[in-house]
Amino acid sequence: MRNVGYIPSYSLGTLLTTIILTYLIILACFWILKAYSRYRILKFYDYRNPIFAWFPILSMYALSDAVCEDQEKIDVCGLEIPSELFKMWVILNPALTFLIPYAGTILTFAIRIICKGRVFTRIYARCEEKNEKDTEIMGYLSGVFDIVGVFKCLLYPSNIKIKSSSPNIKSPEF
Repeated sequence: MRNVGYIPSYSLGTLLTTIILTYLIILACFWILKAYSRYRILKFYDYRNPIFAWFPILSMYALSDAVCEDQEKIDVCGLEIPSELFKMWVILNPALTFLIPYAGTILTFAIRIICKGRVFTRIYARCEEKNEKDTEIMGYLSGVFDIVGVFKCLLYPSNIKIKSSSPNIKSPEF
């Protein structure tokens, strides 16, 4: 009598390899889309090194730097933070995780949502010629879910150039 529940070992290995390779391909596609969307935003801002978008930590530093422009202070949740400190949130996040074992992870998550959300709020406000209050919800959603920011940034026209350095004056050029 034949054993019906028997799965040959080579087919189990093939199945696991297929699942892992599929996962890695999806992950690579998402990374490329995310990097390309950030590259486009940095090009919109005429950032001096838009190639930073292709490197994970440098991409968020570059976006933070582009958003800060020549401003000395950035308003984050009602607090005026020096722009140089605001740009460093990307580096502070991993440091907090390692320095403060359990609470550092929660603090890191909160800082990431707040700062990343602030960056995307300012980007959306400038690209859509809106007030920052009007783009806060989408900005903070982009801080939590990367996929929101990726597709929102990819939907902007490719010929937009952001000229204004004042956060209250939105003047994209098409």
